[in-house]
Order: sequence, then C-alpha cells, then structure tokens
Amino acid sequence: MENFSLFYSSEEDALLSYADIRNFQYVWNMVDQEQKRTIPVERVKFLLRLLKGRLEVNPETDRILFKHMCYEMERLHNGEEVSFHDVL
Repeated sequence: MENFSLFYSSEEDALLSYADIRNFQYVWNMVDQEQKRTIPVERVKFLLRLLKGRLEVNPETDRILFKHMCYEMERLHNGEEVSFHDVL
C-alpha cells in the first residue's frame, strides 16, 4: 500500500480512498488476465469503461474527457504497454 501514498492517505483531502484503489485494482485484474502487470495501451479504453464510482468515466456523458485520457495514454506510451500506476 505504500506505493499509493501519493494518491491515498487517511486524511479527508486524499485524492483517492482505499475503496477507490481497491476498485481500480479489481478492474485492472479483470483486464490484465495474464497478470503481466502491464496491458496494451489499446486496452485502456476497455478498462476505463469498466470503472465505477468516483473513478468512473462515462464515454457518453464525459466523451471529451474519455477521449483525452485515451489519447494521452497512447501519446505517452507510443502504443506500448502501460502499467497499473501509469493509468491510475
């Protein structure tokens, strides 16, 4: 859990709660079926569509944000693999 100290703290101003991180990890594990700790950047769209709660990005109502997030991942990683931390 110490890897997430940048995102998570027990303080009220935490960027992500423990539940948010657990939700992300659950969805990540569904997408990273081979458990390589990385996924192809093209799978980020699928991962984002599966997220619920505070991390949810609805491609219908948040279309521009969704497209921007996918574009940034593709731009930063040049079609390569992305890690759990890259996407989180």
